[in-house]
Amino acid sequence: MLFRSAEEYLEGASVLCPLCLILDLNLPGISGLQLQERLRRTCRALPVIVITSHRDPAIRALAEENGCAAFIVKPFGATTLLAAIASIDASRSFSFGESENRAGLT
Repeated sequence: MLFRSAEEYLEGASVLCPLCLILDLNLPGISGLQLQERLRRTCRALPVIVITSHRDPAIRALAEENGCAAFIVKPFGATTLLAAIASIDASRSFSFGESENRAGLT
């Protein structure tokens, strides 16, 4: 799913069970870092992949302090994003159907 803002995500988050959140740090309203911090404080065990055009080490450090699973600087290719998604806790198994799991989707 795609959300236009952090606020829009938070409004629908209670009914979602995503495998991960791909989060741009430059969002209207609540920033990506603020959303990531809020999710961390509410104990939602949701892996977050941060994407940004900011190359500032301080911003990366904040995202990592908040527990991001990956930090990707724009521009990047699909291979980079797919590798970050694949690297998220490969031991976790998510049921998409009777016999499918996350490992079978790669």
